[in-house]
Amino acid sequence: MPIQNRIVNGGFESGTLFPWITMNAVVTSQFSHSGTFSARLQGGPVTSYLAQFVPANPGESFEFLGSFSKIGAAPAAAITIQVFYFDNLFNLLGMGSFDNALVDRIPTVDTRTWLEIYQTTSVAPIGTTQAFILINNLPQEGTADILVDDVALLTVLGGTGSTGPTGPTGAAGPTGATGATGVTGETGTAGETGAIGATGATGETGTTGATGATGATGETGAIGATGETGATGATGATGATGETGATGATGETGTTGAMGETGATGATGETGATGATGETGVTGATGETGATGETGATGATGATGATGATGETGSTGATGETGATGATGGTGATGATGETGATGATGARATGATGATGATGATGATGATGATGSTGATGATGPTGLLSQFQVSENTPNTTGSSAIPVGAAPTILKTITITDVPAGSRIWLTGIVGWRSAAGDTVFQLQVLRGAIVIFSTNQSVLVNNSFQTTSANHVDLTPGTGSVTYSLTALTLSGSASAIGAITFTGALL
Repeated sequence: MPIQNRIVNGGFESGTLFPWITMNAVVTSQFSHSGTFSARLQGGPVTSYLAQFVPANPGESFEFLGSFSKIGAAPAAAITIQVFYFDNLFNLLGMGSFDNALVDRIPTVDTRTWLEIYQTTSVAPIGTTQAFILINNLPQEGTADILVDDVALLTVLGGTGSTGPTGPTGAAGPTGATGATGVTGETGTAGETGAIGATGATGETGTTGATGATGATGETGAIGATGETGATGATGATGATGETGATGATGETGTTGAMGETGATGATGETGATGATGETGVTGATGETGATGETGATGATGATGATGATGETGSTGATGETGATGATGGTGATGATGETGATGATGARATGATGATGATGATGATGATGATGSTGATGATGPTGLLSQFQVSENTPNTTGSSAIPVGAAPTILKTITITDVPAGSRIWLTGIVGWRSAAGDTVFQLQVLRGAIVIFSTNQSVLVNNSFQTTSANHVDLTPGTGSVTYSLTALTLSGSASAIGAITFTGALL
């Protein structure tokens, strides 16, 4: 199977961040690992990340590749690289990988060196339709901007192949005792209906038994005579419906003979006479005309109908009397026309030399500016992004030394966020990360996500030595958050031993 990169625009050579989902990130041509462009994540006390959804299939695993460097002499913050698996409804099915880029290993780009990170994911579970890649530059005061380039997610294992032919069915073993019925699980999403198998060959048609003789058909009753039509009364209440004439009696059905040859069809009985039609009731008086309703809006003008025939021309009225004609004045005598004189010869006409061009006149005053044209129609709204209502809570500066947060057997709230205006049927993606150090004895550290006072997710991590620095993360999609404003808390406790939260603490949430 050929290697395929599922990331789109992983080298940022389009000169844009599309289709990455970003926060505090820009494209730069000042530095690059290859090509012309790279992505620049802002450092300091802000959250910066790049994320992208890509197609994935059950049974596939991937290899993540990426190149990282930093700008300037300031130290780099911790960078987390995570891959999650989702189904087509954005339900979180599992985590494919989680990795930290160590802060002291990220080189400075001024030396033209980059750190290349490789990590292999776990196998995508059943139901997977997409993977979510998140490159997160954790907030820390005084840290440098990070450069990211040449990001790839390569397929390592192909998806499930086509189903091979079914092997022969083995002999059935003895039936074991029936176990207790387990709790019924939730109904899974219905899979696609498989193709209908080929229809088996039709067996030979059995010999048709002999048709029994058909009994004689009983005679149909005579049709009743049609009654005379009653006179139409004035319109009003409808009179009672006249009785339906009696239906002629149906002849008895003959008994079915033994199957054999078809007997001759009995003669059809005469059609019974149609019953007389009841008289039409007298039409009631017409009710009073209701008040005229308000005139509705004038409908569109219908097409002009055909021109009606021209009516007959009315008779011509009598002609009025003609007025008296005035007396005509006498015409003067026309004088005699004189003879036309001879045309004189055309005089010579030399064209004079063109005069010198006059000086250009002063430029006239600028005319008044024309009226501004009407504003064009607003373009269509672009598609809505996959994440909205993004919220983040993080410690600034990081907890160190005396500011470390003690964590013991009682739950300690580390961070709280509130997602507002949550509509019905929403899903909320939550992610948190905590740096901590074991203090005494074997330590089991538990990180919890609470909706209000209810624990909706928890994860455990244990260490066997003292003063060991660890990082624990929680990733969860809340499928039933409710509506309106929903508050979540990131809480820590120890199931054994004790610890201190120290280093980066970040808690984020967003509507999917």
